Amino acid sequence: MNEAKRLRELEAENNKLKKLLMDFVADQLSNGRRFRILNIVDDYSRELVSQLVAFSITVQQVARFLSQLLEQQQAPNNITFDNDTEFTCKAMVFWNKETMVRLNLFSQENPHKMHLSKA
Repeated sequence: MNEAKRLRELEAENNKLKKLLMDFVADQLSNGRRFRILNIVDDYSRELVSQLVAFSITVQQVARFLSQLLEQQQAPNNITFDNDTEFTCKAMVFWNKETMVRLNLFSQENPHKMHLSKA
């Protein structure tokens, strides 16, 4: 293995899961019933880390889902999200204080920083 390739692999391993992106997408079934998907993506590798799929997703479900995710893997340094109400309410502030994971709100004026696509 050449030196450059080995350095890229080390960099990828060091940066993996340090910053996560999370966003909702929505769709509907053939019967017209709508559902939502919370996608959590690693910002460095662009790998899908986890998904929460439900007909309705509450703030408490988001906080519980993130807590369960942190039990399964090392906590990221920060999580970036948009201004969906599920992310900007008191429950997420309390979750943030409990976990000490920094939450970052990305700017609507600069959407290219958030690389998740909306449905």
